[in-house]
Formats: sequence, structure tokens, C-alpha cells
Amino acid sequence: MSDMFEEFGESLIPKTLKRQREVEARREIAKAARAAIPPMVKRGLEKDQEDQSKQMVRYRLWKKQVFEGLLYTEQGDDIVELRRYLKRSTTTPDALAKYVTECKWIMKCTFDARETLLGYINHAISRWNVRNGYPDDDPIPSFDGTPDPPPSPFLIIRKHLTGV
Repeated sequence: MSDMFEEFGESLIPKTLKRQREVEARREIAKAARAAIPPMVKRGLEKDQEDQSKQMVRYRLWKKQVFEGLLYTEQGDDIVELRRYLKRSTTTPDALAKYVTECKWIMKCTFDARETLLGYINHAISRWNVRNGYPDDDPIPSFDGTPDPPPSPFLIIRKHLTGV
């Protein structure tokens, strides 16, 4: 007899409510099935790629901290002006070499600061060479007695900043 009463009670429930209960029941079953699957462990190339991206984030943060540290020196305003000059797309390496050798404040910076500035300058020269289709290389001295090529703007700047 209980079956007749259950059938009668079920017949009184609207079809939309029945469908909604069925959908909820299917969702619960799917949720339980997903919970039973262990999380994916990254291996091989995926793990290497994730490690590299984390390392790159840390590297960029470190570079930003180095630049902010340079701003707190007494030459901070001059360093900002140099960075603006480096970001101009019209700056040629020869003009940059002339600009850097004429800046007297650079020689008042610490050696570490000058090395950091040299890195910024090298990046700007490389970027300019790539944009204009020039090879991104420095002249190699010849050892066979032929005259050496003239020093590149980067070598002139490096000699000025580091003495090497």
C-alpha cells in the first residue's frame, strides 16, 4: 500500500520541482566524483615552466627594487633623466655615448650604481640595434696584425664608467 501513497504524493509534485531535484542530485554526485580525484601534480616541462615563471617574477621584482634603491641616492633625479633619455626611440648609440661621457654626475655614483646604469645602457643600445636591423655585437679585436675596428659606443661607455 505504501507504493500507492508514494505514487499519489509524487503525482502532486510539480514537474519543474522534480527536475530541479534531479539536477541537484546529479550535481552532488559529480561533486563527490571530482572530490575523489587527486589533484594534478605537475611534472617535467610543466613544472619547469612554472618554476621559470616564478623565478622571472622574482627577478623583475629585484630589478625594480634595485632601480628604486638608485632613486634614493643623491643622483636619483639624474638617473631618472637618464632612463627617460634611454627610452627615447630616436636616441642613437653614438649620441648616447656622447651624452654619457658628458655627464659628470655619473662618475660621482658608486661603482655598483655605475654597473647597473651600464646594464640599462647596454639594453637600450641592444634594443636600438634590433629595431634598426643592425647586428647586436661588439667588434672583435684581430690578432693577425690587421688594424682593429673602432670601438663601439658600448665599449666607449663601458671604458668611461668602469675603466675596463
